[in-house]
Amino acid sequence: MHQNTREELVRYGADFTYEALAEDPELLAWFLASRGFRSNSVVENRKSLFLFVRLDLHEANYHAFLTGAVTEDAWLAWLPTMKLDLAMPEMPRVWNAVRGVFSATFVSLVDACIAEMR
Repeated sequence: MHQNTREELVRYGADFTYEALAEDPELLAWFLASRGFRSNSVVENRKSLFLFVRLDLHEANYHAFLTGAVTEDAWLAWLPTMKLDLAMPEMPRVWNAVRGVFSATFVSLVDACIAEMR
């Protein structure tokens, strides 16, 4: 039950954030600036938002795995998807701006994955 509630909060927050911001360039630029992003083109801002939302999803899946709500097989099947997102050229900029909003365990995982890819 606790994990389902957490997943719903993440999903609702991600859906609301993406829908509310993706179609309004000024609001999106304001939101990203409030999170430490420098002003960029509308397309680049949308990429940043997309990757930020993807990181939320990856963190939710990781915590679901850690709490046993997701099996190890499912997590290991998901991990390559996360690594593909982490390998995107825009990710270092996004990760540097938002890493502080994620749990310490997730930050450690992402940092380890990024170091592994170097």
